[in-house]
Amino acid sequence: MERITAENKTKRFKFLFGAGSESIADFAIVSPFFPVKSLSDKLKNKNNFKGALFRGVTGFYEGKKVSFINTGIGQSLLSDCVMALEITACKKIVFLGSCGAVDDLRVGSCVIIEQARIDAEYFENFLPGVFPESRAGEFYAGSVMAAAAKKIFLQKKINPAEIKLMSINSLWDQDCPDKFLKLKEKNVQAVDLETAFFYALCRNREDRFHGRYLSLCFISDHLRTHPYWDSFSLDQKNGLKKAVELLVGVALELSSAV
Repeated sequence: MERITAENKTKRFKFLFGAGSESIADFAIVSPFFPVKSLSDKLKNKNNFKGALFRGVTGFYEGKKVSFINTGIGQSLLSDCVMALEITACKKIVFLGSCGAVDDLRVGSCVIIEQARIDAEYFENFLPGVFPESRAGEFYAGSVMAAAAKKIFLQKKINPAEIKLMSINSLWDQDCPDKFLKLKEKNVQAVDLETAFFYALCRNREDRFHGRYLSLCFISDHLRTHPYWDSFSLDQKNGLKKAVELLVGVALELSSAV
C-alpha cells in the first residue's frame, strides 16, 4: 500500500478545503454552522475558499491574519478539519458552537466550555466493554486562550458561565429526559456534538497549540424544558442572533490577544 506522503496530504487538503494549506492563518476559528458571512463581513483583504467538505475565508482583522472554517455539524467533520490543520501554520484555534442546556442556563446566553466529556454510554452501546464509563475522557479548555477570553468578556461587561459539558452523538435521539436528568446530577450542565473531541484533539497537539484553544458556545435550547424543535419567541430568536454576533466578536478579538 502506498505510503501517505507530504505531497498526498497537500493534494488531499486542497481537495477538501478548496485552497492550499498555506492559505490558513496562524489563528483559526472553526464552527459547525456559523455562516462564513458572519465573519467575512468583518475582515479586510479576504479570500474565500470552498472545497469538497469545508468552506471558509482568510482575511485580516485589525491587522491580524485570521482564517474561519465552516466544518459542518458533527464530531467527524470537525475532527477531520482539526487534524488537517496540522499541515498549516495554525497554532491558535477557537471553536464557535451551540449547546443544549440540562442545567438552569438561559437560552441565548454565551458560555465558556471549561470541561467537556465524551459520551461513553453511546460508545458502550456499540462497543461493549471497550469504552466503559470509568474511562470516559475528560478534556479541558486551553488555559491561555480561556484566560484571554475571560478578559475580553469582562471588558464588554459580560460574565459568561464557565460550564461542564458532554459531547453526545445524535440530534435525533433526544427523547430521554431521565438521561439528561442523570447528566445534571453528575454536574454536566449542557450537551453538544463536538467540543469534547475538539479538546481531545487539541490536547494531543499541545506542542502545537500550547494552551491556545477554546470552545465558546451559546445556549440554543433546554433539553428538558425547551428542546431545539420547539417554537421560539421573537425575543428568543433575537437573543440567539445577538449571541452569535457576540461570540464572533470575541473570537476575532482573541486573534490579537494570544
